[in-house]
Amino acid sequence: MTVQEQISRLNNVFERWHEEFDRMDQKRQKLETIYAGDVQQIKAHFAAEKESWLNMREEILTFYRIARTSSDTGLQSEKRTPVKPDIETLNRMAQQVDISRRYDPMAEKVICMAGAYCAYVDQYLSVIEGEENKALQQAKQQFEYEANQINESKKRILARCGQYLRGDDFQEMVRQFSAIERHYEITPQYFMQWQQEKKNRQQKILFGFAAQAADIPRVLKPVLENSLGRYFDEQSNCICYPVGFHVSGAEKLLVEYTDYNEKELRAGIMAILLNYIRHFSVSNIIMVICLDNCRSWQG
Repeated sequence: MTVQEQISRLNNVFERWHEEFDRMDQKRQKLETIYAGDVQQIKAHFAAEKESWLNMREEILTFYRIARTSSDTGLQSEKRTPVKPDIETLNRMAQQVDISRRYDPMAEKVICMAGAYCAYVDQYLSVIEGEENKALQQAKQQFEYEANQINESKKRILARCGQYLRGDDFQEMVRQFSAIERHYEITPQYFMQWQQEKKNRQQKILFGFAAQAADIPRVLKPVLENSLGRYFDEQSNCICYPVGFHVSGAEKLLVEYTDYNEKELRAGIMAILLNYIRHFSVSNIIMVICLDNCRSWQG
């Protein structure tokens, strides 16, 4: 398996895991949407129930205000024994209050009854609040349980990714990088062996490194960097593997560069050509043409 095939396999493996990771994220988003809808529905349900009791309390307070004109007694609902409201009875009693008098015993009765009714309403509202909080808590617990399941699935995916990066197959690829670099690197010793071994000459010269993007989760970058060492460029998130060209025939090299590293690129190409010419017997004229979108030069 070639280096390019190994890196392609690596990306295919991580692409599958990346898709699984994306599905987990989509599942989480869907879960959050459902949870938000459940919370809204629970609050709407209990809000409607509370509203009816609050309206009843306001109606009770209307009769209390009428009676308050003929009595100095306060509502004191918190001190009264709760009684289930009977609005018709309270209305009938309130109509009997003589609001022209400073004090009317009937007003006292209306106020006491209104206080007991409000105590009942407040008690029931407290029960509703408790039921609402319980329903919201249950919905939250269910959400947190399912969210935790999703998080555990994502952790397992990351663990599998980490195991792969530390595994034998991946380490073998790194060892192959090092072997290729040692075997084909342009050194004086390399060319000495070339001159000595006429029949078993290596047919390839290493001229640099190619970069290929690695589709891995961000949290695993330190693991990949530790496994690859200098064969990983953290800034570009690329695996840099050694590449070369054959000396037994014609070879076309495609190299991308920017204005920033054009000078280094030209120097590298020139070094390869000079080394080739210096160490090999060249019986024919060699012409080298460099084609560029903006300029061309030849030698």
